[in-house]
Amino acid sequence: ETGEPNLSFDLYEVTTDDLKKKSKIKSTEFTTKAIYLTSEKDKYPNAIKIATPTKSYQNRVEKVRMGIFTHEILARINTAKDVEKVLESYLLEGTITNDEKLQISDRIFDIINNENYSKYFTENQVVINEKDIMISENGTSSIYRPDRLIETEDGIIIIDFKTGDEQEKHQHQLDEYQSVLEKLGKKVIESQIVYV
Repeated sequence: ETGEPNLSFDLYEVTTDDLKKKSKIKSTEFTTKAIYLTSEKDKYPNAIKIATPTKSYQNRVEKVRMGIFTHEILARINTAKDVEKVLESYLLEGTITNDEKLQISDRIFDIINNENYSKYFTENQVVINEKDIMISENGTSSIYRPDRLIETEDGIIIIDFKTGDEQEKHQHQLDEYQSVLEKLGKKVIESQIVYV
């Protein structure tokens, strides 16, 4: 008790009949109830639908993914000797699976062993991979990052790796790299786009 007087209360009339156990009235009548069938499709019209990508879309995404990794790894190696080490680091980081490692390795060695590109991966070359080149003109600074520069006695070779199909803008980008290097007083003797 709280110590306060109870100033109001409700009264309910209770009879002895109200306190007796009641039994339900049993019905002996049988009724037939209708069964409604609904298709599974319309069963939950407001349900959230999850779109699953088609096999061709998944294959396209996987192809792009492999292209990106191939590009990254090519920009991190100097010669064929570096491929295994770089791929192993990707594998250990959990970035790629063992199957992907094998696929990427095959792609990279196809490029390195290609008669048109093998000269860019030989030993004893001065290779500069993915280094920023900043140039300021008319108060505006711009940063350029060619994938690979090879310094030779005769001048510089510019290599840019590209995924996907050949596009005119890729050549424009390469020409821009050449122009920037020439503004910095470098002699460019060759430029090459390598499609991965």
